[in-house]
Amino acid sequence: MSKQLDEDYNKKYNLIIKCYDEKASLIDAVGSALACKLAEDSCNEIRSIVAKALVWASENEGSARLLHKLAQDEDLLVRLEAIDSLSAYSDKESMTILQNALDDPDELIRMYSAIGFSRICQRIAEIEYGTRILQHYLNIEKCDIVKIALFEGLYVLGDFSKLENIINMFECEDYHIKCFIINSLIEIINYKNYNDIIQFIDRVNLMEVEPAVSSSIACLRKVANRYCN
Repeated sequence: MSKQLDEDYNKKYNLIIKCYDEKASLIDAVGSALACKLAEDSCNEIRSIVAKALVWASENEGSARLLHKLAQDEDLLVRLEAIDSLSAYSDKESMTILQNALDDPDELIRMYSAIGFSRICQRIAEIEYGTRILQHYLNIEKCDIVKIALFEGLYVLGDFSKLENIINMFECEDYHIKCFIINSLIEIINYKNYNDIIQFIDRVNLMEVEPAVSSSIACLRKVANRYCN
């Protein structure tokens, strides 16, 4: 029985991962009925990779509906993957799902939601609305990593003063947060801000002793150097 279950799991897993690796729509590849069945699988690992694979079907209404359901899943990893994938979509319902997730008790959900919400607002030209919502949550947020995501989201929506807020949070002691700040800067660096970011790199690089942070800074410098040429 155990062997049969393992074979069944592997079959499902390989099918979904194949779609993800090929950047193919899961619904188009396996059909709507099977996609729905996989999204309701009793195994949370299967549901999570379904949510991950649905990132490549952002124009498909059926895929959006599946992700909206998975974003309410009882399993944290499933919800995280669904929230992350929804950031690639461009419809108001997905925007609302991510906005509601800003109230989630889990800080990782709120972090992913802030970033994804801003991206959708940018794509569907809901700049003013998105800015108002993110600023509201920034005013009440206590977790630093979520604050950084909110700063990033506000920057994406045009509040360029938030770059300074992101950089200033590098003064913290937690190397995990420092690495997240670097990743945030990698996401938002462009021709308008790369000089400021290079100055930041030059200022903190020699002082940083944590290997993980130094490695992240090196990655950021590599990206920044592309804008210098």
